[in-house]
Amino acid sequence: MPTLTMPLAALLAFTPTPPAPKAPTPAADPPTSASSTPQAEPSAPTDSAARDAYEACAAAVAALGSVELRIGSSEQAKDARVWRQFPTSGDRARIKTRIEYADGSVLVSEGTRAVLTRADKKTYRELDASPDALAKAVGMLPDWWMIDLRWRGADGEARRSGDESFAPLAADAEAAPIVIGGTPCDVVHRTVRGTASAEVGGKVYEVPMVFEEKLAIARTDRLPRRFEQSTGASRERPDLVAPPTWFAEIVAVNPHLAPEFDAARFAVPTRADLEAGGFVPWTPPVPKPRSPLPPLAAGDMAPDFALKDLDGREVRLSQLRGKVVVLDFWATWCGPCRAAMPFLDELHREYQANPATKDAVVFLALNTSESDPEKARRYFREKGYASTCLLESDETQLAYRVGGLPAFFVIAPDGRIAHAEGGFGSEGFIGNLRERIDAARK
Repeated sequence: MPTLTMPLAALLAFTPTPPAPKAPTPAADPPTSASSTPQAEPSAPTDSAARDAYEACAAAVAALGSVELRIGSSEQAKDARVWRQFPTSGDRARIKTRIEYADGSVLVSEGTRAVLTRADKKTYRELDASPDALAKAVGMLPDWWMIDLRWRGADGEARRSGDESFAPLAADAEAAPIVIGGTPCDVVHRTVRGTASAEVGGKVYEVPMVFEEKLAIARTDRLPRRFEQSTGASRERPDLVAPPTWFAEIVAVNPHLAPEFDAARFAVPTRADLEAGGFVPWTPPVPKPRSPLPPLAAGDMAPDFALKDLDGREVRLSQLRGKVVVLDFWATWCGPCRAAMPFLDELHREYQANPATKDAVVFLALNTSESDPEKARRYFREKGYASTCLLESDETQLAYRVGGLPAFFVIAPDGRIAHAEGGFGSEGFIGNLRERIDAARK
């Protein structure tokens, strides 16, 4: 069964993930391993002309010598600059790369060595330049989609996802040919469905995902001129949280090795040069201690805790015996945590509005790993969430052996864990969690 060609960082909703186009930062507590597989459901009908245009684009990119791009999180803020120079052979290890981020950070690779510098912190990291090593070290690079197109065009069937579908080229006015830089372009709409899976603390979690892409392909040379993608962690309910979006515009392409990309652009600075310029080696953060025990699972007794809410009142889990309790471990700096909270709030209000469940189900948001608890207090109140927020839950997080945020637990009336999961993807989230809660009530 073919796997999705999207990069893991785009698929996975564990935090921290490197947002684009900001500078990459090392993940604090990443999943120990992860993979992606397509869903079993059949693909939607595909328009053959749109697929042919996409394949022609992939083939043109595979033959490309160099490319320059501007990439960002909005049409108005394409503030990352990317240069790639490709080898004449298919050797992925010899791709030359330069990425300049909005905050002054620069990633340079000559194919064998790579260095990431941060001008604001005057630090540098020497990295393995292989594509897999770079992805592991700094996460998703902003032009991953261009690289995916290149390898799809080079490898043919080996790079095609069985769960993708293409809308007709002229399905609506937005999909009609457009002109970019004086060049007429067809706009291809591509949808990819799949699931992301990750192992956290020895337990595997799966999150269904949907990707919607729009690729403007020049009619002249079939090369891409503009790319837009909305990732599917929040496409199901955009009224609750807007789906994250990528925008990319191709500034220059060259079918041959580009002489205007001089050698200095891809020159990787030596350690001596960096330190002479006042840069110091980057020091990785000290990881938080992890429990040596296996993760808690359904059937385990839920550890008791006593924590203060936003008004200073103590909430003790053991005093809620006889009710179903939903725990959400979260932090203000965790993007997927923030994305999940409107969904949890809606589900909480649903149970509160039903007289049969109003006093039978309790939602607790346990803020953890926060540098200042006041941040959580302000955030929760500004959003107007109706559930109970508990502060300073670091020890409780360790007791529940939570290795990544967000993490959710459903505790049955007898005090045992009925369900545990980590990560967030909105596709079916409310329905799945409601099913787990109702099963625990029986």
